[in-house]
Amino acid sequence: MKMYKVFELADHRFTWAGGCLINIYYVKGDYVNNRVDIIEFYETYDDGEVASLCLDWLEKNEIITEAVAYKF
Repeated sequence: MKMYKVFELADHRFTWAGGCLINIYYVKGDYVNNRVDIIEFYETYDDGEVASLCLDWLEKNEIITEAVAYKF
């Protein structure tokens, strides 16, 4: 069984299996396109820090205007 975490926002799905890669997919309705990008990191992160990386990626790519509005 393969387990991973999924973060979704603004038609994008971020999947993280606990390693150092976050796969990013564009989602439209129920259809998931091929991988759009990969976020690589080499530190040990928890779920909150990974979610923050995903939000920062969305902000950097101008998909959302301000990541701070979504941070918890």
